[in-house]
Amino acid sequence: MENNYFTKELKSKDLVLRKFESDDYEDMYNNWASDQEIADLAGFPKHTNDEETKSLIKFWIDEYDKENVFNWAITEKNTNQVIGSITVVNKDIKNKTCEIGYNIGRNFWNKGYATQSLSLVLDYLFATDLFDVVIAYCLKDNIPSKRVLEKNGFVCEGELRNRRIIKEQKYNKYEFSLLKDEHERIKKNKELLDKHDWLRITTEVEDYIEPEYYNKLLKHYIFDGKTDLDIFKNFLTNNNSFSQALELGCGSGRVSDIFVKNAPKKYSYDLLDLSNQMLNYTKNKFSNFKFGYIESDTIDYLLNNKKKYDFVFSLWSYSHSVHQQMHKYGVINGGLYTEAALRKFIISDLLPGGKMFIIHFDSMSDEQKILMKQWKRFYPTFSDISKQSPSLFITDNAFSKMQKEEIIDYKITHYVGEEICYESLEEAMETFLNFHMESYANERIELSDVYNDLESYMKKFMKGDKVCIKPGCFIIEITKR
Repeated sequence: MENNYFTKELKSKDLVLRKFESDDYEDMYNNWASDQEIADLAGFPKHTNDEETKSLIKFWIDEYDKENVFNWAITEKNTNQVIGSITVVNKDIKNKTCEIGYNIGRNFWNKGYATQSLSLVLDYLFATDLFDVVIAYCLKDNIPSKRVLEKNGFVCEGELRNRRIIKEQKYNKYEFSLLKDEHERIKKNKELLDKHDWLRITTEVEDYIEPEYYNKLLKHYIFDGKTDLDIFKNFLTNNNSFSQALELGCGSGRVSDIFVKNAPKKYSYDLLDLSNQMLNYTKNKFSNFKFGYIESDTIDYLLNNKKKYDFVFSLWSYSHSVHQQMHKYGVINGGLYTEAALRKFIISDLLPGGKMFIIHFDSMSDEQKILMKQWKRFYPTFSDISKQSPSLFITDNAFSKMQKEEIIDYKITHYVGEEICYESLEEAMETFLNFHMESYANERIELSDVYNDLESYMKKFMKGDKVCIKPGCFIIEITKR
């Protein structure tokens, strides 16, 4: 393979990356070189007139005659306007490393242009075989740039302290790197994204998936001939003397609807969820009722709440909050935090005779085994998937202690559910990746590994074109003495 390469023209669906030309100075000056914020973020002196820009572009054009110079003007296809730049510096051919940097004019932010540009250049750089590692930096507070790097598979290697001074204030930088073999995995991921458009759905922990899409993916869970909603309804029928209720993780209001239709005539009702869009959706659903809506993590609320309740319930979502605490603080400290929150809430905030009803997933069920295997890739919380999940363990431990102390009466029942049948392998894959895994893997470098592992597992449960797989759950009931 040749040792010398140049700034080759590259194209994406929206962009053309090419060499700078002398006439580009006006676009460069107006779009980003004269922008103080962009200059501060990128670490170059702001241009005070277009003559500075002309001079710099002339220098770059002269540089193109040298070997292995990579410096692209980013142009928008539909306007032919130069909107930014992407360049490779600090090239160490012996050790096969280089550093990459990019700028996009603010009028062109939030269009995916930086992500597209970086992807194009990475494809080209690794194809030259000059580099095995590409390095990049961004200010700690520059979240959009951090996201661009992460979307292209870069891994944060560390935080560099006081590496940039802006207006006499010191800022830290993140150092990122991408290995050649990691980039190959990213390319496989892109092939999956092109084939399965639903993989482009991404979310954050705080927002989950869009409510209507959530409702579309949600399946009926049936245990002993009754759906999870029927089981909850039966519990309400036999325990309907409460007056102050709290739902933990209301989601799109599926369970809330059952509660409202079967609750006593007079009661107060608070709905809690970490997702703002879920809460707004539920507010609209029950717009004729004067309910309380709380945007919070479940465990944080239980610990910090000062309100009294005599009925608290959660179908399926409670465990997510416990695991989030463990991801955040570690399994031991997160478990202690959860136990402290449960204990404080039951002793201080659950009224005498008050009840809690929780449906918790069974991580040893056919449905959850494969999911736990995937979560193990990302979180130390799930390092041992040969036994029930840490959230069930810590919850059972906390309630068992309080039962021994005669604070509560505690009952936990295990159920194996009827098969949930998906009409196709594609439907099963979409549900498991976007619903159960909350689209977490969709932007991760491990996506193709997760996808292939899930697909292989699902095929074991195929009946004709359908995928039929059994869930399991634990139903937890508590009464305060």
